[in-house]
Amino acid sequence: MKPNIFLAAILCVLLAVPPAIGQTAPQPAQPAKAGGWFSGFSKAYQYREEAPVNLANSGRLESLLRAGKVYLSLQDAIALALENNLDIEIQRYGPRIADAEVLRAEAGGLLRGIPVDVQAGPSSAVAQVTGQAGGAGGAAGGAGAGGGGGVGAITTGAAIITTTGTALPNLDPVITTQYQWGHRSIPQTNSFTTGTNSLIVENHTGNMYLRKGFLTGTTLDIGFANSNTLTNAGRADFNPYTSSGLSLQFTQKLLQGFGIAVNNRNIRIAKNSRQVSDLVFRQQVITTVSAIVGLYWDLVSFNEDVKVKRQALALAEKLYNDNKKQVEIGTLAPIEIVRAEAEVARSQQELTVSETRVLLQETILKNALSRTGVASPTIAEARIVATDQIRIPDVDPVVPIQDLMSTALDNRPEIAQVKIQVENTKIGLKGTKSALLPSLDVVAQFQNNGQAGDLNKLPIPPFPGLSPDAVSPRDTNS
Repeated sequence: MKPNIFLAAILCVLLAVPPAIGQTAPQPAQPAKAGGWFSGFSKAYQYREEAPVNLANSGRLESLLRAGKVYLSLQDAIALALENNLDIEIQRYGPRIADAEVLRAEAGGLLRGIPVDVQAGPSSAVAQVTGQAGGAGGAAGGAGAGGGGGVGAITTGAAIITTTGTALPNLDPVITTQYQWGHRSIPQTNSFTTGTNSLIVENHTGNMYLRKGFLTGTTLDIGFANSNTLTNAGRADFNPYTSSGLSLQFTQKLLQGFGIAVNNRNIRIAKNSRQVSDLVFRQQVITTVSAIVGLYWDLVSFNEDVKVKRQALALAEKLYNDNKKQVEIGTLAPIEIVRAEAEVARSQQELTVSETRVLLQETILKNALSRTGVASPTIAEARIVATDQIRIPDVDPVVPIQDLMSTALDNRPEIAQVKIQVENTKIGLKGTKSALLPSLDVVAQFQNNGQAGDLNKLPIPPFPGLSPDAVSPRDTNS
């Protein structure tokens, strides 16, 4: 019988099966591309390139530069950190990686993990010189440690693929095609079955298979096999002939691996990790802004310290001049001049250290507020003038400690990340419990075969023991 064209129509419909159920991850809008229906079908499976990190500075820093000095307020420092800080810019890729993780889970793939590390902000000059956690360094270090410890158990952030519980179904359709061509010469010891002692077979085989899994624990396998054979066998009824077969297999898990809640656990975990990525980005912003605020106020404090050291040097020089005059008129012992000189030298040394610390703090702050740092000559040579000063409020508001603790518990991103970690653990337990059940599957298989061809025109030898010389099948059937 000839293969029904209806089989080919069924196969085309099956190839157009949409992706796995539940693929609802937000995807950026893309302009329509030419390519016909195949482009629309394959669009969901094409990779999307992400723009590289922008290494250019915003124009805010240059606008604050006047006469070789950067007049910087606290709000400008925070705005520059949000615009130019590389830690924040790199962390913006976290949600995009989490979106790709959701797509991978919705295709039935294993989770690779999302980056959860929070980079501590730069430390102040005091911390770098003395090794102590002062100002911005202490604030940034505490936030960074909290972020790493809070979500480290959720994912490793590396490309380590692990899974627990039952095996997940492959939710994306998997299409496998195969084509083979063969030409064989087979000597025959008996020509009774083939009609020749030198059998020549030329075969073309084209097969296509489709497998798709569903969240219910169902697997659907469809196979479409085709084979075209041309031979010099005189006793074959059809030559050449085509054989086709269509197979359909339906498998449903009843115990182990059954249920949507078991098979979509990675999808739910990936979507929760998407929220974790947002929280990590928020924590990075908090950490960076906290570090910049600390750097700014430390610079203000260092400038005030320079003023104090200059006053101390002026007083030490005045004391030295007064003692020198008193020694000249004989009202003071000469040893007091030596003591005054030592005090002037000590005050001069402390002023030099304080001024150096201010220069170092300005360099640290410029590196934190600029993506190019001091590589720009105009920025490297510019001095920072802090326009805000530390002011002690007349009335310090008193907030009960209970309210402060409640606000911290409600707003700290580390707490929200731990809650998501607990939720993900509960979701993963469903797969572990399902793996403890015995395997019980229902399998239904259907298969239909067909064959068609031309009547064989090759001559049949009159006696079974005799056969003509080897004849090419193409020469006799052309």
